[in-house]
Amino acid sequence: MSTKSLKLYVYFVQADFTGLIKIGKSVHPSLRLQGLQAENADNLKLIGLMRAQHERTEALLHNQFKKWRLHGEWFQPATEIFNYISAHSDSALVKACLAKVKLEELFPPVTQKCLNCGDAAHNNQYCGHTCRLADWAEEHGEAYWNKLSG
Repeated sequence: MSTKSLKLYVYFVQADFTGLIKIGKSVHPSLRLQGLQAENADNLKLIGLMRAQHERTEALLHNQFKKWRLHGEWFQPATEIFNYISAHSDSALVKACLAKVKLEELFPPVTQKCLNCGDAAHNNQYCGHTCRLADWAEEHGEAYWNKLSG
């Protein structure tokens, strides 16, 4: 199924610490929010969500607010942006999106391969062969870090 046949949303996410606002688009905004939070050290909150009028809605908003653009899709918090969000965001969509995003889903367990045997290991827990990643790392020292970075 193509993106064009699905409902497309424009979301506005604000970072708590920096205050920066990301204007993005997604077919599945709750999943996108999860992904953004997983890759961002700052706590993010969804401050606006609306149905896109067409594929270029996000690009038009980026252009409209270009004088506040910091980099990429991130913008300085400006009154004009907040006014736009207030006028166009659908609060029911925001609530529905947030209801689908559970806290534990924002911070899923990290799955890694055990560097000793290659089996899955979760958050440095024992893998199927009882190889403890931390113990293995200490035992193999620099080779461990070379495998991580290589």
